[in-house]
Amino acid sequence: MTTLIQPYTLEQLVQDIKRDLMIEVIVDLKNTKLSIDQARELARDFLNILPPINKEELLKKLGELGKVYKEVRAVFIKYARLYDDEKRWYSLEQAHTYLQEGNVYLALRAVKGGVLYG
Repeated sequence: MTTLIQPYTLEQLVQDIKRDLMIEVIVDLKNTKLSIDQARELARDFLNILPPINKEELLKKLGELGKVYKEVRAVFIKYARLYDDEKRWYSLEQAHTYLQEGNVYLALRAVKGGVLYG
């Protein structure tokens, strides 16, 4: 079967989120939409959610932080979408495997979200 989406490892996801958040902060600092003290506070709050147990926990905490900081919100939206796509792909991949094995019940369960992913 052809893999269309390359799943992120937790480490890759954290690194990419850090990079994109840093870009958001630098742009807002440069455009004076964020003070240095606010940037420090944002960084401190972000570092407090690390290291995450899994992707779902990371994105949940990032979403909560996004309620406070618009820079985090922009990054959260991007990666929440990617994670949803990744989960959907995984479910379809599982369903395909189950169908090949002739197990329609497990295939339907996978499509309905009965297969754990994270």
